Amino acid sequence: GPGSSFDALLQLDAWILMLGVSFQACTALHAVEEFVGVPYRRHRHYRGSVVILPDGRRLPSRSIEYLRQDGAGNDFAKMAGFFREAGVLRETRIGQARCMAVRMADIFAVTRPLLAQNPRFLSR
Repeated sequence: GPGSSFDALLQLDAWILMLGVSFQACTALHAVEEFVGVPYRRHRHYRGSVVILPDGRRLPSRSIEYLRQDGAGNDFAKMAGFFREAGVLRETRIGQARCMAVRMADIFAVTRPLLAQNPRFLSR
């Protein structure tokens, strides 16, 4: 959500690279789910989380997981076709690996309207 590492990638106009994997492995799509507020996920807060620094000091840390509530799976692999159709997907091969890249802003721009039409669009 706001202030997260995915939000920073969005603000920086970063590219997301899928190196030898499909968009099924694209965790950036969870950021879109969270920003949109899909009905099948909720936040789980881990109380008492800490970060242990190299010098051994322990700092309190806010740790949150964005969990599915319904037990269903994600259907993220289909997004390659939507990104391709929108003209925002870059594809090539590096050796035997299929490589796909798309800007984080384009992930949001293409996926948000799909979730607005159907909040379970990314579910299977």
